[in-house]
Amino acid sequence: MAIKDFNAESYYWIIDKCAKEKMNFEISNGDSTHAIYLLNTFFKYAKKEICIYTGSLSDSIFGSEQLIGTAINFLKRDKDATVKIVFQESIDRESILSRKFIRSILDNKLIKNRLKVWTASSVFNAITNHFALMDGLAYRFETDHEQKKAIANFGDLASAETLKKAFSDIISSKNSKEIVLTC
Repeated sequence: MAIKDFNAESYYWIIDKCAKEKMNFEISNGDSTHAIYLLNTFFKYAKKEICIYTGSLSDSIFGSEQLIGTAINFLKRDKDATVKIVFQESIDRESILSRKFIRSILDNKLIKNRLKVWTASSVFNAITNHFALMDGLAYRFETDHEQKKAIANFGDLASAETLKKAFSDIISSKNSKEIVLTC
């Protein structure tokens, strides 16, 4: 039986168990409610850093009040906690600031400086598989952008390290640009 065949309660139980035990177990992800739950779990268990490589930071996922609340709590837990976001394509500052997730973090004076955002240039358009990383240990990786299919894993350190390096390479590239969000 594939994990996608489980009911929601069992699916969430598996995610929680894998997160708590840092299990190397592949979790399929094929709809926005599952993506929200996975990302919410990342913010719940993260110690220092969440990295997101995205096309648009869609409000259908990142606009979730629960996800935003858990992200804000993550940033408040530790003064060194950060959220780093790279937009796949070049996007203007006003469009970035219009994203509910970003706006909610920036509206909180205690944590607004812990959000870092970059835009990648057309050089990175070929990287269409969006992903998120939790402390460089766990990941959600989009395997099919068109069908919104993804996998997640809380214990596959080799793949997490590969994605961490890719993220680092993107933000350190001369073709990426950090966006100043606050004045």
